[in-house]
Amino acid sequence: MALKTFLQNLKALSKKEFRAEITRNNELYKSILQYISGEGMFLDRDLSTDDYVKKGYEGNADVFSIANKIAAKFAMAPGKLQVKRKNKWEDVDSHEFLDVIQRPNHYQTWFEFKMAWELFRLITGNSIVYAPKLEFGNDKGKLTPNGLLMMPTQLVEIRSGGWSKPIGEYTFTINEAEKGISPENVWHERFPSLQYEHGRNFMGLSPLKAAVRIIYMQNGGYDRAAKMYNQGMPPFLISDENLVTQPTKEQKEQFENVWRKKYKDDRNVNIPALMGSGVKIHQLGYKSVKELGILENIQDGRRVFCNVLQVPADLFNDSVGSTFNNRSEARKEMWTDRIMVDLKAFHEGITNNILPGYAGKETMRYIPDYSEIEELQEDKAKKSIWVSRMYNDSVISGNEYREILGISPLEEEHLNRKYIAMNRIPVDQIDSEVLDITEEEKAFYQKNEITY
Repeated sequence: MALKTFLQNLKALSKKEFRAEITRNNELYKSILQYISGEGMFLDRDLSTDDYVKKGYEGNADVFSIANKIAAKFAMAPGKLQVKRKNKWEDVDSHEFLDVIQRPNHYQTWFEFKMAWELFRLITGNSIVYAPKLEFGNDKGKLTPNGLLMMPTQLVEIRSGGWSKPIGEYTFTINEAEKGISPENVWHERFPSLQYEHGRNFMGLSPLKAAVRIIYMQNGGYDRAAKMYNQGMPPFLISDENLVTQPTKEQKEQFENVWRKKYKDDRNVNIPALMGSGVKIHQLGYKSVKELGILENIQDGRRVFCNVLQVPADLFNDSVGSTFNNRSEARKEMWTDRIMVDLKAFHEGITNNILPGYAGKETMRYIPDYSEIEELQEDKAKKSIWVSRMYNDSVISGNEYREILGISPLEEEHLNRKYIAMNRIPVDQIDSEVLDITEEEKAFYQKNEITY
């Protein structure tokens, strides 16, 4: 009787409520998050996220250029919508969903939105999108007119709904008293964090965290170089051979006035100090930026950040750090090891969070299309060589050939068949009539033990 009642209760629950019930029975969450006894507690997060944006992305030329190059390439990759029919995926060229995402919100293009999505992911470890959906009517599940809006990760907090609902709502550090945003209206992709204490795993880990020290060291080098450049000549001491004793105040002022007049700009910084006891120059500072090793530190920082993001450093003016045979291989690796990884996360997020409201009863997916990516076309040319061999050897059909190369199959029946080349005949089945050999020629071959 108890089982029957339980099943009836489950049947009465909506899909969302059913998930909540399952969550309450999640022993893992119960063990790790049992300290959350009630609603309203904020989960832990990396408090340096704002620094990653201001001091890392906005304050470091190398981080800015590397991240923007990756994000621009990411945004250039087109996507394609597919529907599954008869156990085969078919491309869809015209659909309401495609029209919607081309204008994701009131102020951004699809390219700009994708670029921002990737930048937040690379710099903060989180791409958090406000994606409010209609709750009622025939358009239930579709986006509201607000569309898709990026949320500033550095200002985002997660307020718990208790241990059974760790992500209660998303709120902001600038206005924590305001009612937050329901997770049902948020699409959140994250770099995994391995720290589960206090719910920290629900916010992603920034790649910059691993390189933050060298980035700060780079910034210090940039600041020091700028100050040395602005100050002009490094400070030093000058003494006058005619002055046996220390110069008077009037002599010092006269020397400083002559210095300003000669070097203009009326600067009062780094004016050499006039001393007595013979003519000597005493260097007090650095002669050049090079002595500080600033340029080397900057280059090392660039390599570290490239390594963290899994992109080749030689694409960013670092020929010394190159381990590739040529630049094209490096460009290809940036796609395979970084951009394609992020595109998979992006398109799976779209497929799972946005597309269902537009798919109706059909099974659809939104996937990246690499057919126009220049850096990846060389691989397709190489692949076509061995795929052609399989086709010519009757291992695959024409449609299988197309699918291996990432081209959609066609309905033509002949493309589903395998063909055998008829210009090859076993030697032991060839007779003299096929070869058109005369009896005289045959006797000659036999006499000389020649196989024909």
